[in-house]
Amino acid sequence: MDEYEEIKNEVSKREMPQPIASKPLPHEIVDLEKMIEETPKIAPLFVKIEKYKEILRTIQRLKLS
Repeated sequence: MDEYEEIKNEVSKREMPQPIASKPLPHEIVDLEKMIEETPKIAPLFVKIEKYKEILRTIQRLKLS
């Protein structure tokens, strides 16, 4: 049993690596998260631009016909 206790003490002294989740995120990922949060605010603008482009195309087709 003495050998068992020595091994147990030796193992418990070792420093265990930190879990991956406890490490901070790289700044590139944080920047991407900020961009993703901002996207819904400006998304309607892109929809309006696409509709406007389609209207302009339709007008152009009508002019040509």
